[in-house]
Parts: sequence; C-alpha cells; structure tokens
Amino acid sequence: MMFFNRLRKTGKVLFVLLSALFTLATSAMLYLHITFPTARMEEIAFQLQAPIGQLNISILKPVFLYFLIPLLVQLLVHYLLAKKLNCHKVFYPIVLMAILLAQTFFCTKIALIHGAPAFIKNNIITSDFIVKNYIDPRNVKLTFPKRKRNFIHIYLEGIENTCADKKVGGGFKTNIIPGLTEIALKNESFAGDKRTLHGARPLLGSTWTMGATFATEAGLPLKIKLRKNEMSSQKHFFKDVKTLGNILQENGYRTVLIKGIDTTFAGTNIFYREHGNYLIMDHPYSQKHHLIPTNYKVWWGYEDEKLFAITKQKLLDLASDPERPFALTIYTNDTHPINGLVCRKCKNDYPDQYSNVIACSSRQIKEFVDWLQRQEFWSNTTILIHGDHITMNPGFKQKISSKKYYRTVFTSFLNSPAKKTITKRRDYSTFDLFPTILASLNVRIQGDRLGLGVNLYSKKATLLEKLGEKKFNRLLAYRSIFMENLAQIRTTLTDTRLFDTQNVNSFLRSLQPMVNNERYVIAIGIREAGTRGLSPESVILLKQLGLKTDFKARNTWSFAALINNGHVLEKADVTAIELFQKIGSDRFVVKSANHSSGNYCSIQINGVEYAPNLRGMNFVVYDKERKWVVASQRYDTHVSSAQ
Repeated sequence: MMFFNRLRKTGKVLFVLLSALFTLATSAMLYLHITFPTARMEEIAFQLQAPIGQLNISILKPVFLYFLIPLLVQLLVHYLLAKKLNCHKVFYPIVLMAILLAQTFFCTKIALIHGAPAFIKNNIITSDFIVKNYIDPRNVKLTFPKRKRNFIHIYLEGIENTCADKKVGGGFKTNIIPGLTEIALKNESFAGDKRTLHGARPLLGSTWTMGATFATEAGLPLKIKLRKNEMSSQKHFFKDVKTLGNILQENGYRTVLIKGIDTTFAGTNIFYREHGNYLIMDHPYSQKHHLIPTNYKVWWGYEDEKLFAITKQKLLDLASDPERPFALTIYTNDTHPINGLVCRKCKNDYPDQYSNVIACSSRQIKEFVDWLQRQEFWSNTTILIHGDHITMNPGFKQKISSKKYYRTVFTSFLNSPAKKTITKRRDYSTFDLFPTILASLNVRIQGDRLGLGVNLYSKKATLLEKLGEKKFNRLLAYRSIFMENLAQIRTTLTDTRLFDTQNVNSFLRSLQPMVNNERYVIAIGIREAGTRGLSPESVILLKQLGLKTDFKARNTWSFAALINNGHVLEKADVTAIELFQKIGSDRFVVKSANHSSGNYCSIQINGVEYAPNLRGMNFVVYDKERKWVVASQRYDTHVSSAQ
C-alpha cells in the first residue's frame, strides 16, 4: 500500500513538473511568434544569440507583455483549478490533460509556422551530399584557346523570365521586358528547340545577390553561420575555394568589377579582391576618381544610366590593349525592391512603378548590347546576361497568370563560339553557370563539371535534372561540415579576456584603460540611426573616451571616430562620411552611413574589413604591437520610432 501511495505522489510531482514545462513552453512560443511573426527558425535563433546591447524599455516591453504576463495567467489558471477541483480525483486529471493537449497543439502549430522541425533536422543531420558532388576546380584540367576571348558578365538585379508574356515563356499577360526578350530569343538560354525564354533556377543558398554571385562563380551554395549579407564581417571569403575569378586571373585576364553601390556591403569587395584580384570600381571609387560628382548619391549609390556610361568608358580603355584579354563584371541595381529607382530614362507605360523600372532596365540593357555589337572587340567577346535571383518584390507574385508557372532568372549567353552537343531543353540552376561560362569562352573542361555545376553545352545531366528541385534543395539544406570548414567563419573577433561584452556600457568601461594606451587604436562607426537608444550613462561613457559629438541631438547622423593614444579624430554628418588615418605603418578607414545615405558601416585596417556592419554602434579595437584585431563588436543602440 505504501508503495502505491509513493507511486501516486511521484506521479503527481511529475504531472506538476510537466504542466510547468508546457506552460513555460507555451509562453515562450507565444513571445517568439508575436516578436518575430514572419521569421524562419534560423533567423530567430540568430536574433536570440546576437548581443542585445543596452537593456531598455523597447527590449523589456515585449518580454513583459508576451512572455511574463501569459506565463503568470497560465500559472494562475493552474492554481485556481487545483484549488477548485483537487478533490475530484477523475475530473481534475481530465481537465489538466485537456490543457496539456491544447498547449501541445499550440506549440506544435507555432513551431510548424516558423519551420522549427526543418531547422532542427538540418542542424542535427549532417550530410556529405555537397562534398560528394563537388568537383574542385583545383583538380580539373582547363585548356584555354590560343586566342583567349574577352568576357562581359552582367548581373541583373531581380530580373526573371516571368516579366515576359506567356507567348514567349513568361508569366505575365503583358511583356514588360521586350528588349531583353529580343536578346534572349536571338541567343542561347538552353531552351531547346522552342523559341521561348528559359533560364537558371536559383536554389537554396543562392536566392540573394551575394549568394547568387557565389553560386555562379564558385558553383556552391553560400551556406554560412551568419545572416545572408554578413560576410562583410569576415577577413576572408571562402579563401580556399577556386572560383571563376581565380581561374581567369591565373590565365592572364585583366579583371574588373563595376557596381553602383559600396561593395563593402555583403563582403562583395572581399570576394572579388580575394578571388581574382579585381579592380573594384564601386560607388566610393567613382566618387574618388571623379567619375561622378564627389557628393553624388541616389538610391544605393548611383543609377544604372551612370553604370553603363562608366562601363562603356572602361571597356574602351581595356580594348585598347587587344593582346591581353579582359573579364568585366557589372551589377545593375535600379530594379532593387521594393519598387525600384525611377530615373530620367523611365517611362510611364505601366500602372505600377516597379514594372516601369523593370521596363526601363530592359531598354537600357538592349541599348548597351547594341553599342557592344558596334565595337571592334565584339568579335572576340562573349557576354552573359542573367538575373541574380528571383525578385523579392512582395507584390510581384500576384501578377503571375498561373500558379503553376516555374520561375527562372533571365539567362542569355551572347556571341559564344561554343556549340551544344544536345538540343533538348535543359533544367539547370545557377550552379551550372560556373562551368558553362568557361565553356562559352571556348575553354575545354576535363569532365565538363566544376563545383556543383555542369557545362550546359555538354551532354552531361545537371544535378537539377537528376534530382529535381525539391530533393536538391532538401539535400542542400542539411548541415555540411565540408562547407563549414571551407567558410572558416569567425563568429567573433573579440578577446573576452580583455573585454566585458555583456552590454554596451560594460564594453565601453572595458575600453577606458585603452584610450591613453599607445598600443591600441579604437575605431567606432555607426550604421543607421545608431544612437537613438543610448542611455545617459552610455553618453557619459562615450564622452569619457574623448568623444565630443552630441549623440542624443544627432541620433540619426552618420558617425565615425578613431582614438589613438588619447588623440581623437571624429566626424558626424547627416550624409555618408569617411574617415582616413595612417598610424605608423597601418592604414585605417572608417565609413558610416545613416539610413537615408546608404545604411552601412565599414571599418577597414590595411584594406581588410573588420566591422560587423550591423545596425547600431560598431567597434573595432586594434593591437598595434601584435598587428591583430582584439575586438570586433556591435551593439544595437537603435530604437525604432515605431517603438
């Protein structure tokens, strides 16, 4: 009898513990769902691991409203039920079981909405799919022709075949890209015998610009333990991966990148410098070399009209030495969501701005191609024009005439001497563009495969043709130790023995002894409206570092500072700013742009990017003796006006 009494008591204790656990889980899931309503689980996990900066009401309010209050309400319900129904030996357990089932259903529903099962599975299950299918270019024989062909590579921001009408393989009732359509139908997109548009399908790890670049030029998905555009926080960008740029540089090509924005964004500059030693002609370069007015800034940098003008001039310069081949890459940007940039060339042919901007981009590309065909270097030049990824415009999908329409990015190879060995329509991804680009330059590829891609001029089946999109994406989603080793991601550069990183105030206190220490240089940059959330204590601590700027009065301004052995160089303005200083043999460049002037932060030391480049205050501390960064830290000291 005593045994059964003890067992009954143990059961009650377990039941109470289970109830408490489920109550806690329900409150936590409610908080996550309300705080991050549309985020996937991997994004939520990143947010929860990120430094929260300074504790203030904007952070504590949702925790109080959506976690603590629901938790207390549920505990109160459990208490009242226990007090009221505890004497009912049958009814009370039934009520509690019903509550547990309801909580289980709620938690499961929220978990499914945010993709928790797939997140858990993809982080627990490791897969060797990528390493088994990856063909390392370092181990492949590549034979270039005696006379090497020039290459022009044009990435179109978010342009897809959907923009054309159904007659030519598009998804709209009206063709808003007639210029691009004409180009594609006269050239090669691997559509088979049909005179319709066709193109690459972006897969997991390649559905944003930097991911698309990596897929196209390395044949790999950009699988990183960072947010999509945070490679700018790294010293290297998959430095051991051999890419298109590396191959072209090794074979005597002059490599040039022209982009109308600051290429520190997403680590673009790191990628192209490390993989091909490209001359990077971005927005800051164009300002510095007077290709545009010094203070000129629209949209993300400058409009595509200027991009094509600068590109034409550079092409003529490159072509003046016909004995040395060139590879020139450009990125358009006017068609970036949400609604694109209306320039002076845009017309008003369609009811919405985004369609008019896309149509304008199509016309400008056609004009540029017509210009290329009139140049002497045309006969020995291959061009690839393709969308980087499917558009991210939220209203775009509603215009597609059929729900079953298969969306692909615009893709067209122009003026290539390569010949297809099969004429059937190919199903291919952006990974396949890597080897196909080289084949389009008359390069013979041993085995016709590079990265995860296949030379589309060959007979070999692509992985997309073998596996189908659903299975291919599923296999790419699993955790890859191979990719993690290739990435060599440094999640933090901060030496926690020197710094207390718990919050911004503790970090600022850690900086105090270094202000007058000749060994260290402290660099500070702000991204967005990065000081709105500073407390009075934070302001005092910043002044103790020697800073004079009134952060509370100028909380939406750009700001940059360098502190070296008690000497402070600082700058604040309503527009984007740049601070340069040479200290000994080291070169420091700090850039800051608030929300209205570019929304970025860059802290470079000797040409290497170290800023986290995230919203708020970005800090980098450099040890001059060891020639080493001992801290790269960011705190989200911004508070949205909506909060």
